[in-house]
Amino acid sequence: MPSKRSSTTSIATASKRRRIHTSSVWTHKDDWSTLLSDSSLSTSSISTRPPRFRTFPTLTRCASDAVVRGFPSCWRLAGHTDRVTKYSDSDEIVKEDWERWWKEWWERVPPRLQEMVRDGIFKKWGAALSIPVIHELFIIPGVLFLPGDLLPAIAQAPRLKPLIPPTQISPLLTALILTHSHASSDVAVAGLIYHLPNLEVINLKGCTSVAEKTVKTILNRCNGLRKINLKGTKVVERGVKDLLGNFGGQLESFKIDTVTFDDIDDTFSSSPYPHISHLCLPGDILNRSSSPANRNAIRFTGMGYPQPRNTLASDIIQWSGFNKCFPRLTHLYLPGLLVPSGTKINTSFLKLIKIALGPRGPPVPISTVIGLIEGHESTLRSLHLGNVYPDIPSSSRAAYMAVYDDLANHLHQSKLLEQFRWQTDIKGTNNLASDNSMRQCGELVVERLFDTMNRPLKHLVLEVPCPFRTPEMANVPGTVNQSQLETLEIPGAHLVDHTQFALIIASYPKLRHLDISGTTIDD
Repeated sequence: MPSKRSSTTSIATASKRRRIHTSSVWTHKDDWSTLLSDSSLSTSSISTRPPRFRTFPTLTRCASDAVVRGFPSCWRLAGHTDRVTKYSDSDEIVKEDWERWWKEWWERVPPRLQEMVRDGIFKKWGAALSIPVIHELFIIPGVLFLPGDLLPAIAQAPRLKPLIPPTQISPLLTALILTHSHASSDVAVAGLIYHLPNLEVINLKGCTSVAEKTVKTILNRCNGLRKINLKGTKVVERGVKDLLGNFGGQLESFKIDTVTFDDIDDTFSSSPYPHISHLCLPGDILNRSSSPANRNAIRFTGMGYPQPRNTLASDIIQWSGFNKCFPRLTHLYLPGLLVPSGTKINTSFLKLIKIALGPRGPPVPISTVIGLIEGHESTLRSLHLGNVYPDIPSSSRAAYMAVYDDLANHLHQSKLLEQFRWQTDIKGTNNLASDNSMRQCGELVVERLFDTMNRPLKHLVLEVPCPFRTPEMANVPGTVNQSQLETLEIPGAHLVDHTQFALIIASYPKLRHLDISGTTIDD
């Protein structure tokens, strides 16, 4: 190991020592105002704490964490052009020795451990990593992992040629994860894929310039493609048709979100798709509004959502036969689902694990939501809803309450549900039935969700315009201590019984992420 230069300033001052706080939101059981004043709890930002270990940390995990923390000491994060000015001659020699030592030992680390260290370095030091460093150290056989949201150098790179792997590694790469690379051109992404002939998994989510050239390269070079994510790209209907036509029989995951479909029968002529388990389609794929006046009114006023048209009986894909086109579905994403009242999406004989219709989006009939949940209570682990409305003839409060109570019962029966998100337009959807019903009756669903005793619910996100009431529990600490809840987000909520709510929060033993920004309380 290279020798270290002696440091002239190594005395730790008392001001730098870690201060221990004995009172915090996680331990305090006093009233709401005391909780806010005496702890680190914030109503203007998100409060977090490090997660508790689920198991005793292994030596591998401790070692990888230490490597991540010490990475800047062993490797210069500055660009090559900065090295002469940033370091003196003697420092330069020491840094070169450390880099040489790192590379020598890095090559001996097994790929699975390299991936663990790489992911940690990307999260902690990603903002300082340059493309040459990423290319030199972090192209690991198996997955070419280039997340633009963690690596600004990737997000801002118009050219990707410097990231093309060496010829001896290219055949070993079977997955490309290039996400949120906003500056990369269609040609640049296509060029990178061209040099990776054995890709089976491609994730280009958020690469806003990806279009025809990338699709053509995938068709010509990636014969073994099994999973593809094109959400947030410029791929059009023709590209979707070609991809499904070439790979539809072998695809296991297919995700798109902003494509406009004008000829469903032609695009999905290769159906059914026997192996697709993870599917994301635009929510308006079958019922997109055909009224220009309706779309223009929304565009100019900035209010509301388009009205759905009825499904054409001649379409090759029908909601009533959805399970026949995709007989292996387990994860269904329909963001911005737009369907008329009374629509039933047939998912019988499927084993749905995740359903995502939100966040926000056009109001979805509650009967449609219940129809999706019904029959999957024994398998459903994640549910994401947006705006909803009761599609019933009566507009009385009692009728609305019956519909929302039915939805709450189906959620309560989902015994494996670990994640629930209900994110609506707090300021309104311009749909009276939706806005009034969520404001008046949404609490019937919300109240049940806080009763997490003996339930696996870990992540709860609620953005609903109704008042928040917590369940009455005789023994709050003893009851809630059995909760598995780790994440709670209720931004902008109005808390009716804030004292009870404070007690419940303080008693969640595993809670590590709390967002109560913008909340208000009763007097």
